[in-house]
Order: sequence, then structure tokens, then C-alpha cells
Amino acid sequence: MRSPAIRIGRSGRAAVLVATAPFLTAGAAARASEAQVIDTTLLARHARTLAHDSLAGRANGTAGQHGAVAYLERELERLGLEPAGDGRTFRQRLPLVRVDIDPLRTRLVVHRGASQSAFDTDAVTHFGGDSAVFRSFRGPVVYAGSAAEALSRLGQAPSLAGKVVVVTAGPPGSANTLADSLADRRAAGLLVILPDAGVLARLANARGRSRFFLAPDGEQPEARRPVPLLAGLPEIGRALGLDGIPASRLQSTPFLSPDATIEYSFSADFAAVEAANVVARLPGRDPALAREVVVVLAHYDHIGFAAPVDGDSLYNGFIDNAVGTSAVLAVAAALRETPLARSLIFLFTAAEEEGSLGSRHYAAHPPVPLGRTIAAINLDAGAPLAPPRAWILEGGGGTRLDSAARRVATRHGWTVSAEPARFSSDQWRFHERGVPSTLLVPGEGWEGLTPEQETQLIQRWWRAHRPDDEWEPAFPWHGLQRYALFAALVARELAGAPPPAR
Repeated sequence: MRSPAIRIGRSGRAAVLVATAPFLTAGAAARASEAQVIDTTLLARHARTLAHDSLAGRANGTAGQHGAVAYLERELERLGLEPAGDGRTFRQRLPLVRVDIDPLRTRLVVHRGASQSAFDTDAVTHFGGDSAVFRSFRGPVVYAGSAAEALSRLGQAPSLAGKVVVVTAGPPGSANTLADSLADRRAAGLLVILPDAGVLARLANARGRSRFFLAPDGEQPEARRPVPLLAGLPEIGRALGLDGIPASRLQSTPFLSPDATIEYSFSADFAAVEAANVVARLPGRDPALAREVVVVLAHYDHIGFAAPVDGDSLYNGFIDNAVGTSAVLAVAAALRETPLARSLIFLFTAAEEEGSLGSRHYAAHPPVPLGRTIAAINLDAGAPLAPPRAWILEGGGGTRLDSAARRVATRHGWTVSAEPARFSSDQWRFHERGVPSTLLVPGEGWEGLTPEQETQLIQRWWRAHRPDDEWEPAFPWHGLQRYALFAALVARELAGAPPPAR
């Protein structure tokens, strides 16, 4: 989930889709109330159910997550959508493996000259990915500045084979992108030095107590072995001597190699778990275009139990991402009786919190070939807290998805801007395979609110990856209503109208 510097906005009473002639295509119809299309009562019911204590945070492979899948199946069946998972069911099985790291036998040691400093799992956390990243490694240190700087310097770097690259934190997603690049350079590992213990605690807790990976289809090619990605406290940087490197040397030298070696010893238990994506299809009505699809998606998983805060260790995952899941259900309800030329896929992914593993599996095993997927719209930016008037397309700029979003926004007096694609959520797995895709993000400037009021709403409700991220009756639903409305309108624009009946 993208962490926002986000603002958002309002609306009216809710009902279900108005299935009148052109679906909000122009003029007065284009300015029709959100209340005619997206039902806030249903949004609230879906989100409350998915974030309920009884589902125990929807962690991968748990009874709570299976309960969430059953709920989604019932709702999709009620809407009359076609199953698009395995064996004509709504479920697409995920071959997940859970990794439970042994804190007593896992540690990182910095060797520098004749001295050494050891750090346990309270000082360093291990992120997931492929099965190959869960391993021990050792190598001389190569310091590369920030994660973003390292990306631009890689072309000038000496051989990285067998080296451990150390960077400081950069923009969201930059470390993941760097780790992917380092696999081509045969690096041994990547360590991100974080600014303080609070950041480490949030990152360590972001994926819950366990890590996961997809069981590999085959052996990883030796030429491109995924790189383990770790994050650690500033004390590790000090043990490496990085705090003594002057800025002038960084500016003149692409990479600096302190006289240091990192040795990471890894130990864990591994267990296969049962998990699934949930996939439904709304068939198009144009024989020439129905084979093409528009995907609207959100992840329904969360992390279950993690570090307690004020005695509460259950992470319900309301903002992240029960609200996004409920929005996709609302989009499906709004579009199910609207004539569409192309088909729509409604995709609910598991294991997004573990590195977008559910969407990665879907992209590798889609029910409709990705070459016939014209766009993917991801609703994982959190619930707008009042109706937005501006939208950000993270990824998708310069594509037909971008054009469709701008046409919709223009008809409603809204604005759209584009940002580069980044590894921030499930849309990335479509982007990396060449499918126009976006994380749909509400922009700043909420209807009827001052910036101070917006800030107060964010502080009140944005509690992602915290135990208090729970459903409450007072939650303002009209921002999420517009979020779902915009997604529905863009999907409708992309799917197009079928040819007139003869």
C-alpha cells in the first residue's frame, strides 16, 4: 500500500447503479451524484466485515483469511459474476511458503579490521521476495549513497559480484528496485541503513511476524539470483564507518568501499500454507472485443498479529485494505448491468503485504492472457476521507488508461496528473509485464475542507499497519464513494460501449 501525503473529499445519499442509457457519459449525466452509482451502505458493510476481529487480520494461510475469501465469493456470486479462478471457481490458488525466522540463530556481523560488531533481529529485518533471498551471505562492503543515488550510479560501478551493497534509505520503492537491479550484477546482498529505530520497527512490523514467498516453478537461473534485502539501524552504519565519509568524496566517487565485510547468518523454519487470489469476470458484449479485459483490483490480505501497541496485537487492516476491497466490490456492483464492449476482471489479491506475491502469481498465470489485458486499475491508496477533486495516476502516464482517466476527470471538473511507476503495490506486477497499470491515488484539495481540516482527518483516520486501524461507525464514507466512482467511470471508459443491437 502506498503511504500517502494524500488529501481527499464528500457526497450524498447512496443507492445502487442507475442503469440509464449512456452510463454517465456527458453533460448532466456526467455530473450525476455519486449517490446514484455507489452505495455507501454497502461500502461500510463490506469494510466492516473484512476488518472484523473474527477474521483476525486476514493473514496469509489463516482461518481468518479463508473467511474473507468465503465472504468475497458469496458477494461475487450474489452479483452474478462469472468465476475466473482455478477449475471454474472464484479461487486462484497461491503456492505460498511461510518463513518463520529464528531470532536466536539469525544475526548480522560487521567485520572491520580486527574488530567485529554483532547485531540480532532487533537491529535488522529481512524482507521477502523469491525463495532464493532467504539465505545467508557474506561479502566485502560497497557503499553507494542513498538507494535512489545507487540506482543512477550503477552504470559507473565496478564489479559487484559477491559484494554487499549498503545504502541509506531513499524514496518508497527505491530499495526494491535497486535489489532487482543488483540481481543482474551478482551482488551478494543489499542492506539499507535506516534513520532511527522507529522506522525499523514500522518496516519490521509491516509484514507481520512471518515472511512469505511463492514456491518456485523451477530453479532460479544462476546468472540472475535474487538479492536478499535487509534494513538495519544506524548503529550498523556506524560500525561500518559510514558516518565518517565526507560528502565531497561521495560526489566525486560513484562507489566507496570501506574496509569492512558483512556476514549475515540466516536460519528459519519453512511451511507451505493455503492461500488464494479471488477472481471474477464480467463478460463483454461485443463479439470483437469481449476477449480483451480491464482489470480492477485490490488486495484483501493484511498481516494478522504483530507487535502489540498498548496491549493490542491484532492488526485489523481497515484502511489497508478492507476499504479498497470494498471499493472494488462496489465497482463490480455498479458495472454489472451496464452494457460493456470489453470484459472486466475483478481481482482480489492475497500476499500483497509480502511483496505483491498474489498479483505476481496472477500475472504469471492469468485467466486471460496479459496480451489481451488493456489496463489494470489498483485501489490500494487508502480511503479518501472526503471527495477528491484531483487524481494521481502512479504509473499509467501516456497510455490509453491515462487518456481515459483524463476524459472522465474533465467531464466532472476534476484534474489528473501522472507519476512514474514504482514498486509500491500490486499494479507493479502488471507494469513490469508491459500492461498499462496504475495505483489510483486521490490528490490534494478535498471538497469543502481547509488544509488544516484535511490534516486533522488524516491524523484521525490514517492508521495503516497499526492495531487501531479498525472499523468505526463514525468513519466518513463519501470520499471512498467518490474513489470507487472514479474507478468505475475509468473502467467503463476503457471497456467501452458495445455496438447497437440489430
